[in-house]
Amino acid sequence: FAAAVPVLFIGLASMEEGGALRGLLGFSASLYAWLLILGFIGFFRLCCSRENKTIRYVSDSAYWLYLAHLPLIQIIQIWVSDWPLPSIIKLPFVCIVTTGILLLMYEYLVRYTPIGTLLNGKRTRTPTEATREPPLIT
Repeated sequence: FAAAVPVLFIGLASMEEGGALRGLLGFSASLYAWLLILGFIGFFRLCCSRENKTIRYVSDSAYWLYLAHLPLIQIIQIWVSDWPLPSIIKLPFVCIVTTGILLLMYEYLVRYTPIGTLLNGKRTRTPTEATREPPLIT
């Protein structure tokens, strides 16, 4: 991260200079992007190196979310387009509702089904999940 910021400023300065340094802008933008990528990889290896069940679950569901999100986002956007709210409120609403619906679908319709096997490989329920009884409705 420390190396990426000066590279960014060098690139921005070359953009203001004009034609002679235009190549430096492209090089520094590319170098800046790669330094940030490597910095974030190192940061997450440092901070997230131990097992985390929540991160694992989201990671397992990511391909399903990627494949199924577009039609659902479009439907929800059409639904909220006439709401008299600013976009800064509608955008997070659309993202949160879409992610919530898709995570519920992943849990109950995809994860332990042939679709889940196709997307992520064979999953087996842990003994606590397999023996858990549904709640009684009284």
